[in-house]
Amino acid sequence: MSDTMPMPPLPEPPAKKPMSSNQKWLMGCGIGCLVMTLVLLGGCAILGFFAKKGIDYIKQQVEIMSQDFIGRGYEQMGSIATPEITITDQASGKKLYIATSVDISADCDSDIAIIATDARISGRVAGAVHFRGQQIVIEPTGVIEGDLDVSAVTVIIEGAVNGKVQGVYSHLSDGAQTP
Repeated sequence: MSDTMPMPPLPEPPAKKPMSSNQKWLMGCGIGCLVMTLVLLGGCAILGFFAKKGIDYIKQQVEIMSQDFIGRGYEQMGSIATPEITITDQASGKKLYIATSVDISADCDSDIAIIATDARISGRVAGAVHFRGQQIVIEPTGVIEGDLDVSAVTVIIEGAVNGKVQGVYSHLSDGAQTP
């Protein structure tokens, strides 16, 4: 014989009360908001990844272009982090200007190279101008004695280019004295 008594049966759990339509609606909204939040966070992460890749690519291209000009004897002024370069005093020697925006209103006695989103030249350049960017404007008072070599979307010439306009561009507006 055994000294243990049999265990009484466990009581039945209480019956679950069905959810009301308001509770179902609120639960659906909560799950929907959670899913949308996860989708948005994932999308932002993906966009951030590709934006970083794009910025890294631009930096790499600027480095390649700048090394090419430095190899040809140009002195570098500015960097990709420089917002704006404004030249108001006469510049001597071959210069490479790197910035978001470059404005040259002084005279330059030699060739210049510009790597920027946009550039404006209202001074006189005794040599050639090499531009790599989006838009270059030769103002009415701007004179380039040599060639204008570009890789740009837009080239606007209101001043004078005494050499050839060459390179790659999508739009050329030449309302000036280009021979």
